[in-house]
Amino acid sequence: MNELEGRIALVTGVGRAEGIGVAICRELARQGADVFYTYWNEYDSNNYPDTAHKPETFKQELEALHVRAESQEMDLSGPTAPYELFKIAGKKLGNPTILINNACYDVSKPFADLTAEVLDAHYFVNLRAATLLCAEFVKAHKPGTSGNIVNVTSGQSISAMNIDQIPYTITKAGLEMLAIQLAPGIFDKGITINVLDPGPTDTGWMSDELKKEIQKNSVVNKPEEVAMAIVALVRNTDKNMTGQVVHVGR
Repeated sequence: MNELEGRIALVTGVGRAEGIGVAICRELARQGADVFYTYWNEYDSNNYPDTAHKPETFKQELEALHVRAESQEMDLSGPTAPYELFKIAGKKLGNPTILINNACYDVSKPFADLTAEVLDAHYFVNLRAATLLCAEFVKAHKPGTSGNIVNVTSGQSISAMNIDQIPYTITKAGLEMLAIQLAPGIFDKGITINVLDPGPTDTGWMSDELKKEIQKNSVVNKPEEVAMAIVALVRNTDKNMTGQVVHVGR
């Protein structure tokens, strides 16, 4: 049953073949949604050189599921990027009614060596771009229709991460507060906003030793499992389910 047929999803951070973004797009397409996705090859090739995917090949894979699919390579750190992205998506597929903020910027840096430039680079993508994309989404939303926003974090509010990842953790954690604060103001417009923490997820970067260590205290999720949880939030008919932080497998 294609429960999302006729809806248009915008998904950011779809640059890795084994990544969560790719899995999200597949699951949305399986549920009947048309998909517009973004990627940024410069970041992915520098940080994940062995797991890049070919956007055009992926587009064909999604279209084989009988949905429309389009993509755009875009550096979301630019101040006008969210506006430009919505404009492009609107022209190619129509205004999105589903927004999945999955893109991230994460570069380890010893805290004692932290600079304004490093902190800004994380803020621009992880918090500013996601917040402005939400603003564009609300602005474009048509009354009487359903709108769903899901922001992807990493469980920063549960426990500490590596001290070398402070810029990543504090900017991603801001998305949880964004959902809590924004949810009441957009509820009457028919828009829900929730946060999903995928938990430890094997997207090709985990060694066998690391998996065993993680599994002592948690589970190791697959990208497909995370994608199903995100789509479940989108499909949820309980409109009171908004402003929530959902943790997968923790």
